[in-house]
Amino acid sequence: MKRYLFTIFLISVSFFNVGFKHQNNAIVGIVCGDQEFFKNLKESFLQKNLYKKFKEISEIYGFTWIFNKNTGQIFSYERYSDSFKPFNEEKSLSGEITYKYQAQREENKMIFKSQGYDQNNNKYESEAIEVFNFDDMSYKSEFDGKKYEDQCEYFPIPKEVNVQS
Repeated sequence: MKRYLFTIFLISVSFFNVGFKHQNNAIVGIVCGDQEFFKNLKESFLQKNLYKKFKEISEIYGFTWIFNKNTGQIFSYERYSDSFKPFNEEKSLSGEITYKYQAQREENKMIFKSQGYDQNNNKYESEAIEVFNFDDMSYKSEFDGKKYEDQCEYFPIPKEVNVQS
């Protein structure tokens, strides 16, 4: 009887672990920018560490997203805990503006939206909408009336990094 219960326990644990592995496989990272950005990126950074380099990548005029391609949940890397945590908002450097983020998958596209709010919770500037196309790895955005189209590449997400929910 104990052997039977132990077998059931092992099977249950294995199904439980499969669920977590599936979630990690759905998390992807993309890095986007123009041709000059990719030239600088490939000369300056180790590809295996891009998920840790958000700030440095933005300094050379590129950007990264880490997200669950099934649910649209956005993540940021937390270096102190070596984990990905849900990313929904951030404050400006001055602390006066809070930017709120959301993403959703629509067919073969991931749509990222962000909106800034001042300290009185009034909208600050207009909502930014950015679209990543899985098929051709393009990234389209519009800021201040100008339209941009960049190319993207996937970067590796290590399986050892924990995912917070």
